[in-house]
Amino acid sequence: MPTIRDFDHDGSHFTITSEIDGDEWTFKVLCDGKVIGQLWTVSDEVMKDAASYGVDLKSAVADELQHAAQRVHDLKVKKYR
Repeated sequence: MPTIRDFDHDGSHFTITSEIDGDEWTFKVLCDGKVIGQLWTVSDEVMKDAASYGVDLKSAVADELQHAAQRVHDLKVKKYR
């Protein structure tokens, strides 16, 4: 599964990946190599339409998933500290 983005946050390493399965794109978020989230809502048609307008939808989805992963991670860390 191709990596869209890698980033480190609060001592953990996160990876966001994507792949096409049929006519839907799957985006996964991994934390330290383990899948912690999966998004199945972007159709290939939407990806192609966005690209035709010059929009990098993969990057936009990765931005949102990165921010969400950081917020969830912060909440979990605060809960256990």
